[in-house]
Amino acid sequence: MKEIEKELLNILRNTPNQEFEILEHVGTGSYGKVFKARIVKTNELVAIKVIRLEAGEDLTDILNEINFLRSCEHQNIVSYKGCYMRKGNVKGQIFIWIVMEYCGGGSIESGYKHLHQHLEEKEIASILKECLLGLEFLHCCNKIHRDIKCGNILLNDEGIIKLADFGVSTQISKTFSKRHTFIGTPYWMAPEVITSEQRGTEYDFKADIWSLGITALEMAHCHPPMFDVHPMRVLFMIPTLPSPSLGNENW
Repeated sequence: MKEIEKELLNILRNTPNQEFEILEHVGTGSYGKVFKARIVKTNELVAIKVIRLEAGEDLTDILNEINFLRSCEHQNIVSYKGCYMRKGNVKGQIFIWIVMEYCGGGSIESGYKHLHQHLEEKEIASILKECLLGLEFLHCCNKIHRDIKCGNILLNDEGIIKLADFGVSTQISKTFSKRHTFIGTPYWMAPEVITSEQRGTEYDFKADIWSLGITALEMAHCHPPMFDVHPMRVLFMIPTLPSPSLGNENW
């Protein structure tokens, strides 16, 4: 553990407050809070995800993911700016700051909620095309996103689609599963992902393709299938029901 901490310290810096001005809180997920911030020296806007690790939690996965994020460059992937580590007030507590590209257009989810209407077929097709390019890159790097949904598909100021929330947050799920029954909401999960832990089986990149299909339905209906069913019940329903379909209404 000491060697891992030492290697992390070679990557992470300890004084993020001196480099960033926090502007506003823009979201909260299973893994931490996300803030809009400004780099003081350059005035560049960034998004900062703050993840809290408790005393004794393993840092190995975080180190592996930071190394991946540093080399992850693709037009349809939110770009990585840097990582920082701060010690908390509680002994052994660590805060990881993950600094990423700020996407001023917001998420596809926030877009359809703001418009109060579903997306058109051409819009859905365009978004899916760029998502597939981003997923192709990740899969070629032997990475599975694991959390494809409209809330994690962002638009930058130029209107380019960016996949977000795949890095550290997905790889430390084993750590956080000690504190949560399951990570996130299950509506977009592939059946094999839900059953993998129970059956001791594995899943591959095709799980992302399932989630992207559910995301297409979300864009068409402004919600995923079974959105009005309790998440715990959905966990039992997805592996047993037929694959959801678009339906005929308005299409």
